[in-house]
Amino acid sequence: MRRNTIQNSIEVSKDLENFTIAKFAYFPETIGIIYGSDPEAWGFIIRETTLRPVSGKKRFRIPFFALYSQDTKKPDDLPLLVQLIQFLNIDPQIFTLNHIMKPIIQIWCTVLRKRGFLFEMHGQNTLLELDIHQLSPCGIVYRDLDVYVDPMIREQHQLPLPFPKTHLITYENRENLYSLKYDAFIGHHLFDYLARLLEKYFGVSPKTLQKSCKETFYQFFPDADLYFTDKTFYYSNEISPDNKVKIVETNNPPKWR
Repeated sequence: MRRNTIQNSIEVSKDLENFTIAKFAYFPETIGIIYGSDPEAWGFIIRETTLRPVSGKKRFRIPFFALYSQDTKKPDDLPLLVQLIQFLNIDPQIFTLNHIMKPIIQIWCTVLRKRGFLFEMHGQNTLLELDIHQLSPCGIVYRDLDVYVDPMIREQHQLPLPFPKTHLITYENRENLYSLKYDAFIGHHLFDYLARLLEKYFGVSPKTLQKSCKETFYQFFPDADLYFTDKTFYYSNEISPDNKVKIVETNNPPKWR
């Protein structure tokens, strides 16, 4: 990781100490090691294994990609999400909406609107926390604090801006980045996978899930139209002359907002 990335992660981690929301926790990133004094120097960051806020309760966490992926050692096993729903004997649509999709939407929107952080809540960075005894869901856990920061929102709340300029959102790229992090990373990279499982194993219509998620999105982000449009964006296959990946408009309408 480069110096600016390490600095950004640590500053975001510090800032989140002042933020709480029900059923949300994160892995803090508190120590960075950099080799050399050059601004472009590389290093690494240490991520703590104790969640914040500290609960003290016996729980364990499953990355979301493990819930919908195939077990390579036991390929005939049902996906973990299906097994969990069957074990809890709970309605699959209610479970997925109330314990996974809606909490993720609430957390993403609230963290953005209150702290200006654009979380990347795809299947690798987001985890489901379960009670160790009954396997009942307790909340959502997030990891990887190298996120973009919206200075406009920080200024609205009179919050400091100790983050490197490389990680600050501008007016020119706000629409692109907002869509990338929500429509692509949450919508396509996570919710689409969960929806396909529920349709395949339980006959739940993806459109039913999408309708409920859209309502939840605007419940927690009522002025979203000031930041989003009806367009969606994703990474281009082409590399720009300055060796950076472009974010370009897709032909896909937003499905989850």
